[in-house]
Amino acid sequence: MLRTRANRLTTRILLIAIALTFTGCAATQAPIFYPGPPDPPRYQYLKSISTEADLKSSGLSKALSEGTFAFQKAFDVTAYKNTLLVTDNRIRGYAVINFDTEKIHFISQDPSNSRSLFSTPFGITVDDNGRRYIADRAGKRVLVYDRNDLFLKDYTFNHPGSSPVAVAIGNDKLYVAHFKNRIDVVDLKNDSISEFKTKEISIEWPVSLDFADGHLFVVGMLNYRISKFNTTGELVASYGDLGDGTGKLARPKSVAVDRQNRVLALDASFANFQIFREDAQLLGFVASGGTNPENLSLPAGLCISYDLAPFFQKYAAPGFKLEYIVAVANQAGPSKINIYGFGKMKGSDNND
Repeated sequence: MLRTRANRLTTRILLIAIALTFTGCAATQAPIFYPGPPDPPRYQYLKSISTEADLKSSGLSKALSEGTFAFQKAFDVTAYKNTLLVTDNRIRGYAVINFDTEKIHFISQDPSNSRSLFSTPFGITVDDNGRRYIADRAGKRVLVYDRNDLFLKDYTFNHPGSSPVAVAIGNDKLYVAHFKNRIDVVDLKNDSISEFKTKEISIEWPVSLDFADGHLFVVGMLNYRISKFNTTGELVASYGDLGDGTGKLARPKSVAVDRQNRVLALDASFANFQIFREDAQLLGFVASGGTNPENLSLPAGLCISYDLAPFFQKYAAPGFKLEYIVAVANQAGPSKINIYGFGKMKGSDNND
């Protein structure tokens, strides 16, 4: 027994030594920018996260993290201060990635409450107080956890065809998209629930929501576009259309809107996200399918975070100043969470 333990310890020490050696000798990878030369770069691939070890800043800490949490089928992602929150519907819960502590905490339920168990978690969002709202499709509920990941309550939807898959917060309202053709609105002041009715078009298979600048952005997977509505359901703008070229969408899955009202549209078929100006003009696209770390594989969710930009600045190329990061959740492939940085190279005059 003692000899076995000694052999294991020796093996672990050797692995750590090898990890430290290769970490110190690894060649620096050329930065991956979008768009490519000769255009001024606006986005850079920064990092992929699949396990807790990917958060560590040294070879030793990575080696010691062997066997820690690993994503299996990441679906949606949102940001709150120094964290990313990611649903994984294969292991049925959500993970909190903390970039201060370099730890991943996974929540599958609150042991103190039997109603806190997840069935099939899909979309996730967070309010200003850190409360987490998770759409549970099979459970026909939205589960609410507090900022300490303790279960608070749930909202149950009993109408025919209820299947919550996406959530967004805006103006003290919780918007809940159901997979077929319905969006509900929960008034967070009194917990009343009503249907969000659109006035000009029907939304076919809404799969993602974002609330920005007083408007609700809806990804209609069978509409093949992103629709922008005001709070009374009037159509204000739309982005994308069915097709296989740039500016078109084939299998749109998620949307995020930045502070300049640029609309980021994630497409699972193209394995990229396209960037539209507020007036719907296409600005470009980021990523592609494949097995390299920077590639996407069955992407399902994305979010924008300005707060996390300082944590990822160390991965940016010299002279490239990050304004915000874009996190993309992948259901398949080696990279479960991909991080891209939006910024500007020093000396560039590109203002798009």
